[in-house]
Amino acid sequence: KIPRGISKIPQQLFDIVFVDPPFYKNLVKSTCETLAESGLLAKNAIIYTEAEKRVDIEKAKPDSWKILRKKIAGSVGNYLLQT
Repeated sequence: KIPRGISKIPQQLFDIVFVDPPFYKNLVKSTCETLAESGLLAKNAIIYTEAEKRVDIEKAKPDSWKILRKKIAGSVGNYLLQT
């Protein structure tokens, strides 16, 4: 499922992106993949995302992205990723 609205983002390069899809909708992986393929990310862009802690961020992020920081607080996972 492709997140709605991502095609409305102006065509420019972003260094920092915040991704906070609705929980329990299985959107983290598809949102990150769509973002990775969008051409909107600058080289070494930083992506901050939140997800329910059950999400395996290793499987949800594109293979080429690195995990810079990972923290679980209660039922929420906070992740700092880099392209």
